[in-house]
Amino acid sequence: MTPILSHVIPFVIFCELFLVLNRFAEAIRLSPGFSGIIVTETLVRRFWLEELLKFECLTGSWIWFDMGRFFANTVNSIDKKGRVSVPAAFRFVLGDQNALYTMLSISSPTIEAGGPQLIEAAEARLAQMDPFSEEYEVWSFYIHGESNQLKIDGDGRISLSDDMREHAQIEDRVVFVGRGHFFQMWEPEKFRIYQQETRLKALELRKRLGRPGDTGTSQGEVVAGEGKH
Repeated sequence: MTPILSHVIPFVIFCELFLVLNRFAEAIRLSPGFSGIIVTETLVRRFWLEELLKFECLTGSWIWFDMGRFFANTVNSIDKKGRVSVPAAFRFVLGDQNALYTMLSISSPTIEAGGPQLIEAAEARLAQMDPFSEEYEVWSFYIHGESNQLKIDGDGRISLSDDMREHAQIEDRVVFVGRGHFFQMWEPEKFRIYQQETRLKALELRKRLGRPGDTGTSQGEVVAGEGKH
């Protein structure tokens, strides 16, 4: 097992245990006659959100994970009732939210989901438009009329609507993909294709932009927008 996986897997287990223990602590707190102090999920999360977890790669460099963001990807199965579990690490980021904001992507067959930040980011773009313009009407309809909320049950599961499953072509499995302040839900094969295409694009993009710390282009390279003279 690689060093980074040896840290990530225990962390996911930690998230699962933490959510279970938190529900147990809440049950105790609500018990008749209870008096005392419990370190609540909010207090623990506040500490973790202020700290960054770092993982060591094979190269010896460090990767920093902000606990306020959605990272990595994982596949979960849909049960016979059409429910699927939101990954524990994602629920940890969502905190005490019992619902997800969702939007159908207009650029790919995927469902975008997250907390209020998902809608706030779209509304920030809306605020830059003329409220009497056609683009405002279209964008407002997309982020308000086409968005939805999914309830997260006590076991961390959500139910995808027929429209969502049809849009993403999801059948019996869902890939949850972290995208920073939000995450996406993909059909596994669709995601595999997207993943391969995006890696190739990222490689080409890195070649054009150069590696971090580069101060110029190497011999024979041409800056974008400039030709050879």
